[in-house]
Amino acid sequence: MLAVALTGCGAEKSPAICSDVDTLKVSVDALTDRDFDIDSLTTLRDDLSEVRTNVKAVSGEAQNEYATEFDAVAQAASSVATSVETAVAAPSAAGVADVGQAIQALGAAVEALDDTVRGTC
Repeated sequence: MLAVALTGCGAEKSPAICSDVDTLKVSVDALTDRDFDIDSLTTLRDDLSEVRTNVKAVSGEAQNEYATEFDAVAQAASSVATSVETAVAAPSAAGVADVGQAIQALGAAVEALDDTVRGTC
């Protein structure tokens, strides 16, 4: 009974956006923390579906209060998808480099969103 009383005392729940941004960050980190080459582009394309799902989860909560940061994330995610599709269609070292740059930009955009959201968590 004491544990229940202590748990309810003064505990505040974080807004849902906090956990949604954390989930998005994990999925993007999985992209930024890996090495890839021409042969892994198809797998990377599949992994982007998880990122897209997580971007959608954040969108409803972020579009008003964090519109600037969310728009940067959405645009960066779109750039990654476009660069991956281009590289899959015509595999090349330059295409892989473009994918890498797009993924790094997505990582930076998610970090900026995370930094901004942290104040409410």
